[in-house]
Amino acid sequence: MKKLLTIITFIVFMVLLKSQTSNTTIVRQYHYIGKYVVTSYNAVASQCDKDYDIGAHGRVARNGKPTGYWFASNFMRAGTHIVLPEVTGNIVWTCRDRLHPKYRHRIDLLLPVGETIGKHWTKVYIVKENQ
Repeated sequence: MKKLLTIITFIVFMVLLKSQTSNTTIVRQYHYIGKYVVTSYNAVASQCDKDYDIGAHGRVARNGKPTGYWFASNFMRAGTHIVLPEVTGNIVWTCRDRLHPKYRHRIDLLLPVGETIGKHWTKVYIVKENQ
């Protein structure tokens, strides 16, 4: 009997928890901004400066391994979220770094050491989230 009461209590708790969290929805809006050249880089000394784990707007990697989905761009503000559906599907990337000034309209994705995506001319969408 005690075991049955524990199971029923757990089920009621899970139902109540689900009903509380299901009311919070995040709606993402995608705004097409154009086609841009998209390349990739790795957090290594040969592709960055001596502080290769630190981007222009904070830490982007630990020991060469990215800590999130970050990208570098000179024409977007830090913290801008984008989606590149033709290259990376629905992954949301965040601007945390800058490129050499000669790359004015390029997006450079930070990937784990040894990975690359080549060079793509692709559609870019800004992500805006509303709660």
